[in-house]
Amino acid sequence: MPDSVARELARTTFDRPLVVEAGAGTGKTTALVARVLTWVTVDGWAEAARRLGDAPPAEIAAEVLDGVVAITFTEAAAAEMADRIGQGLASLADAEPVIGLPAGLGAPGARRAGGGGGGGGARPT
Repeated sequence: MPDSVARELARTTFDRPLVVEAGAGTGKTTALVARVLTWVTVDGWAEAARRLGDAPPAEIAAEVLDGVVAITFTEAAAAEMADRIGQGLASLADAEPVIGLPAGLGAPGARRAGGGGGGGGARPT
């Protein structure tokens, strides 16, 4: 399978668990961050909003984020991943493009939370 196809599947396939195995410096953290950001702004948000009905956006966001689990091999990698996810969510709230999200992706969570909205194009790392 070509690398670009594998990365796209890692970012957009949520019907099963995902394991990313590759050598150092190959983009594993970037792929996992893109997966988490896509989940919390698209599929996860929609699922939580459907479950919670008319709940305020902050409650929906908390529900989505409480369900995210990402595991890395080292504490340093976990800290880096958490930092990148935080930066990505902040960028969405500021309506800046986020690495790994497709062009034109509206970030319903960020926009509904009063942050100003959505995705934009992918920016190279």
